[in-house]
Amino acid sequence: MREKITEKFYRDEFACKCLCGYDDINIPFVNALQVVRSAYGKPIRISSACRCEAHNKAVNGSDSSSHKLGFAADIILPESATDTKILITLCLRHFRRVFIYKTFIHVDCDPEKDQDVCRVY
Repeated sequence: MREKITEKFYRDEFACKCLCGYDDINIPFVNALQVVRSAYGKPIRISSACRCEAHNKAVNGSDSSSHKLGFAADIILPESATDTKILITLCLRHFRRVFIYKTFIHVDCDPEKDQDVCRVY
């Protein structure tokens, strides 16, 4: 049975994609994602969250990746330009570290990294 960790998110959505079982996502972080999802009013698809060391290397993640600590998630951008703008705006309101890529938004709450950072790639 799937473990529900917020109103709309399940633990397996945040598990390492290599299927190693690593799923130690930071719960306050997921609660912030739930606030974004509730305000957005539509499902949010997570493409990557927790990563074990081996998987992080396999996807060319940085050695200091917040994914390895359960403090980060990559959200797949919607196909609609309007929905994309809404989702980016909500992420900027609720996270202090937001990185916008062509197909996804990286959000994290890593307390060891610079805060109030937004970059577009």
